[in-house]
Amino acid sequence: MKISTALASVLSVATFASAAPSAPTLPFPPKSEQAHGMTIEQIAAIPKPPAQPVSVMTTEANGGTVSIMAGCRRNIHMRWGTMSAQQRTNYVNAIKCLMGRPRRGIWNGARSLYDEMVYVHNQMVNQIHGSDIFLPWHRYYLYMLRSFMSTECGFNGPYAWWKETNNVGNFGASDIFSAQWFGALPQASGNNGFCITNGVFANLINPISGQCVARGERRDMSANDNIGNEDYVNGRTTYSDMRAYLEGLNHAYGHLAIGPTMSSQAQSPADPVFFLHHSYVDWTWKRWQNQASWRWSSISGCADKNSPCTPLTVNTQLTSMGLFRAMTVGELLDTEGDVGCYTYDNLV
Repeated sequence: MKISTALASVLSVATFASAAPSAPTLPFPPKSEQAHGMTIEQIAAIPKPPAQPVSVMTTEANGGTVSIMAGCRRNIHMRWGTMSAQQRTNYVNAIKCLMGRPRRGIWNGARSLYDEMVYVHNQMVNQIHGSDIFLPWHRYYLYMLRSFMSTECGFNGPYAWWKETNNVGNFGASDIFSAQWFGALPQASGNNGFCITNGVFANLINPISGQCVARGERRDMSANDNIGNEDYVNGRTTYSDMRAYLEGLNHAYGHLAIGPTMSSQAQSPADPVFFLHHSYVDWTWKRWQNQASWRWSSISGCADKNSPCTPLTVNTQLTSMGLFRAMTVGELLDTEGDVGCYTYDNLV
């Protein structure tokens, strides 16, 4: 695939520090700021809010604006390891391209459109974690990224995802973390990770903290991001239970495993590997949805952490502080509907 003129024109834009950060290491954030990894027992002990009525979406009730028909597969998202070298290069370069695209103006501290994406997640962190809106909002965030990759950088796929349980206990062994693509993932040294110094994102700066984007694998955490947890999540019968276990188990351990930047619940998108990780989280949800067709068109639970909470429905709004158009949960709930129109390669 040829890289578009728009993409090629911005690959050389200076969005990285001109030299390696003076400090080669960076400590992990305080535990209070890290993604919250929990055991199955800890999650089970959390008091559950009263069950909300299941919100069933039909074309009649919603004016015919949202498809509930599964089967639109215009985009097949591919596991990283199954993509050609050129496809991987195109994917990584399209993300880098966004780091050279002009900011939209929602944050004066931004240097680029990508910085503003990181800012949105940082500012909304408490709204989009710890309640049932977690999965729909992050699906919306992925949709935003993919839309910008296409409209701003001329990228036409395929989009990548990382089946990270294939690298359980040794994430750094994946060639995702190579000098050819995302840069290395060394093992952590005590409480420290290392600034990225190779790969497409060498010397990348976190726009929120002003520090380097740093990685350091904690293998005790990557060992917990495993198929046993994956299957346990897939066996939950209610959406709220599935979401809680997914968020607290493999989602959290994936973040905690990769290093200081990814461990930060708020600032983690500053490391672009965030999007491969969250595509895995989205795959996990999609896999669960595919067990019963009603899961493509209905959702329930809490849209916030209020008591009593605001019910999560197909009409719940998903927003990004004006960076991208607002959407409803119902527009993205069925990935194979006429909005998302995608599935994952091993779910076809």
